[in-house]
Amino acid sequence: MASPLMMTEMYDNALLGIIQHVGNVQDFLQVYFGFLYRKTDFYRLLSGPNDRMGFPPGVAEKMVLKLLP
Repeated sequence: MASPLMMTEMYDNALLGIIQHVGNVQDFLQVYFGFLYRKTDFYRLLSGPNDRMGFPPGVAEKMVLKLLP
């Protein structure tokens, strides 16, 4: 299994390509979080015990904040 550092570096070329294309960090973040909104359940809240997609309120935000230094 790849180390966390190798996993991070594995995507550098793709991420650099995106940021070079959009030109700045603000637009890169819009692209990134827009992708999460359109293609994942990152922004979807669980509303009941039978929901199969999404996160309980506040969990997605905590995931992001946990990654900040």
